[in-house]
Amino acid sequence: MNYEDYKAQRKSLCSLWLILLVFFVTLSPGSAGAQSFGKNKVRYNNLVWNILKSEHFELYFNPEIEPLAKTALNMAESAYRRIKEDLAGKSLSPFP
Repeated sequence: MNYEDYKAQRKSLCSLWLILLVFFVTLSPGSAGAQSFGKNKVRYNNLVWNILKSEHFELYFNPEIEPLAKTALNMAESAYRRIKEDLAGKSLSPFP
């Protein structure tokens, strides 16, 4: 085998390896995952939000739960009043 034949055989062998490499890379699981990436995105419906305001709070809610939202807002205000009374005269500085 002369040098020219050796070069031709080596070139065809390199080409074969390159083709096999490209073939296996395109069939790898990583590329399959890339094709399906983003198809399972969370899609939100357009929600309608209402706002209930009190002296110290703003509560955002969906119209279906308005009675519950009113109850929650009343509970938050009463809890605020109790906490404010309990902390009257106490230092509100952060704990060390």
